[in-house]
Amino acid sequence: MATRVKKAAAVAVDPRTGLPVENEAGLTVEIDSRICFGIAYYRSEEAAAFASAAVAARGDTYNGGWFHGMSCGRDTRWDYVSPEHGPLFAVTTR
Repeated sequence: MATRVKKAAAVAVDPRTGLPVENEAGLTVEIDSRICFGIAYYRSEEAAAFASAAVAARGDTYNGGWFHGMSCGRDTRWDYVSPEHGPLFAVTTR
């Protein structure tokens, strides 16, 4: 008797960050960087939360500086209103 193997669904990956996305709405709108970490900006809180979970699962941390070793992820301190895109939600990453 043959065993059926269920194929895993293809996971879309954001080419700018390397993070998985649920759909096109989860793609980054803008990216930025600092000395010790990067910042990916998303149009919705939901997309940012999904990306944050991926960052946490990957184990990204700040590399150097005052917060060296702190986990990356959703960080509302970096949210801002872009003149071009409106409100953006930040996720720190490596």
